[in-house]
Amino acid sequence: MSSKINIYKKCLLIVVLVAIMTGFLIAETGLKFDSDKKFKIVQFTDVHWEWGSGNCEKTMNNIENVVNIEKPDFVIFTGDIVTSDGVKKAWKRIAEPIIESNIPWAFVNGNHDHEHELSRSGLIEYLQTLPNFRGENGSDNVFGEGNYALPIESSNSNENKFVLYFFDSHAHPDNYLYGQYDRIKFDQIQWYYQKSEKLRKKSGEILPALAFFHIPLVEYKGLMEQDKYAVGSQYETPASSDINSGLFSVFLETGDVMGIFVGHDHINDYIGNLYGISLGYGRVSGFDAVGDRLNIGARVIELRQGQREFTTWIRSGGKVWNKYHYPKNELHEKEDTKYLPSRKLINGSKGIKYSYYEGQYKSVAEIKENDLVKTGELKNISLSPTEKDDYFGFKFNSWIKIPQKGVYKFILSSDDGSVLFINDQEVVNNDGSHSVIRKSGIVGLEEGMHKFDLLYFEDYAGDSLEVKIQSLKIEKQKLPDDMLFIGK
Repeated sequence: MSSKINIYKKCLLIVVLVAIMTGFLIAETGLKFDSDKKFKIVQFTDVHWEWGSGNCEKTMNNIENVVNIEKPDFVIFTGDIVTSDGVKKAWKRIAEPIIESNIPWAFVNGNHDHEHELSRSGLIEYLQTLPNFRGENGSDNVFGEGNYALPIESSNSNENKFVLYFFDSHAHPDNYLYGQYDRIKFDQIQWYYQKSEKLRKKSGEILPALAFFHIPLVEYKGLMEQDKYAVGSQYETPASSDINSGLFSVFLETGDVMGIFVGHDHINDYIGNLYGISLGYGRVSGFDAVGDRLNIGARVIELRQGQREFTTWIRSGGKVWNKYHYPKNELHEKEDTKYLPSRKLINGSKGIKYSYYEGQYKSVAEIKENDLVKTGELKNISLSPTEKDDYFGFKFNSWIKIPQKGVYKFILSSDDGSVLFINDQEVVNNDGSHSVIRKSGIVGLEEGMHKFDLLYFEDYAGDSLEVKIQSLKIEKQKLPDDMLFIGK
């Protein structure tokens, strides 16, 4: 009997030890939101470590400074890190402050990392021998080395709440006709889509995500012109592949990726929004990287558990640059944000006044007082008082009640021209003879009442007018009746 008990105890001890070790390993390899339900990522890119250049310690000072100040939960190196012989020795030095701080970290290949001593797969295999490294080579059936996903778990459970996707963007195409730099391939996109679907089914919902790789997508070109609320600097044309891989379109269709972060272009560090996905660069992180237009630093990204949002900024030395908020960057207060003061309203009642004019106009400035036909009051902005199909105009005058101090976006959709003024300041200009066009404007407003004036004209062939409002606290919606008041 005693021998059986001893055997049982030994087996039980083994089971307990295995359970403890397994639990420990899960905790070690898993990424989790902290107790405040936040998760901070630091992106280092284009370090271009060159032994013997004299700049290595300056580069290390940058890495140590960022890690010590930001105290990230995760570090990602997005390619072109060591570009000289002595690769293993360099990586041990580069990773030292991250390993000493017990921070999980990862890596994706750039277009230069494989040029010294280690292949693309060999480099990742070596990095896997270093403490806290979370990167993977990925499936043998998928093109490239370093296609993998890392879920981030809830702060208080092992439930997945977020996903980080990593892609090998390769180096140069086999055929020079395709341009100088390569593209992410179809089977990589297929891998991502299948992985995303698997995670969605497991979680029962679309998990918000970010994607990291080295070479920018074609969609980065023209972003600074397309998004007037983009922040950061563009000093060179994005050096993407000449071929559009289609990855961005699949991200749109899948609906999980909120932001893409790359490196490669040393003197670009901008970020902006394209169709609901932010396209961002890191900040060049090494003193031997070609180009001196930007101070050496890193990008920082902060996530919030359960929210489809993130905040990001550039850390360079003791300064923070280019703070950006997804998805409503334009609605966050900036250093130079100015707020229009509220005004006192006497004997206010809900509604809006209108003056109706008839005449042939090509601009709201052409509406003349001697064309006035009638005046009246409405609950909200409406073209219902019109008495003819074409060639008329309106002046709407009211007061708008702002519930709290903040940055407000007004969206003006009209056929034909319209212009919105708040406190006599032009906020949206959608003037001119045209079919339905939507334009928007941003204005900082103090809490309280503000003078609200809207001019509109109809030329010919259809008429429409709609005003929407949006802020951090107000979801985009048609301007509500209870925000408009008549008074003096």
